[in-house]
Amino acid sequence: MFKAVAVATIAVKSQHRDLTKARSVFLACLDQQISEVPREDVGILLKQHSDPAEALRIGLARETAPVDERYRTYQTLLHQRIARQQGFGRYHHILIEEGDESHRKIQDNVRRIVAAYALPKVFAPLMSTVRKIYAVGGLSECGKSTVAALISSHYGSAAHRLKNDTSWR
Repeated sequence: MFKAVAVATIAVKSQHRDLTKARSVFLACLDQQISEVPREDVGILLKQHSDPAEALRIGLARETAPVDERYRTYQTLLHQRIARQQGFGRYHHILIEEGDESHRKIQDNVRRIVAAYALPKVFAPLMSTVRKIYAVGGLSECGKSTVAALISSHYGSAAHRLKNDTSWR
């Protein structure tokens, strides 16, 4: 998804609206930085509809602010890029919200998929009493630790805070 967003953004900002050129620019940027975008262990694509044009229409209709032409173009290009990625099998799971599914059902499907990847049999017994997991992420010094401490204090002794800290090794 990151690649699709980056390529669509480059296509709109460069004003040529050519996804092939934008992808070349994106790859050149990666080469200059000697970087590689990590591949996800599990790719889940959530679509508003199976028909790409209808999915785009639904997505734009859900915007709370008026949609200008630039944003419409961006979303159009993003949908095209995601469809291309989907065609190449980049996503392991594709969930389609066809309107009659509740948000809860979709969330349950995502949870089921993530659990199948994230909770190997070794950890399942350890996780049997866990009711909720909150993951807090963001840029450096944005308040992640403060938010995590507030969540932990709210739940008291029933909460355990795990920080990604490798100093114990």
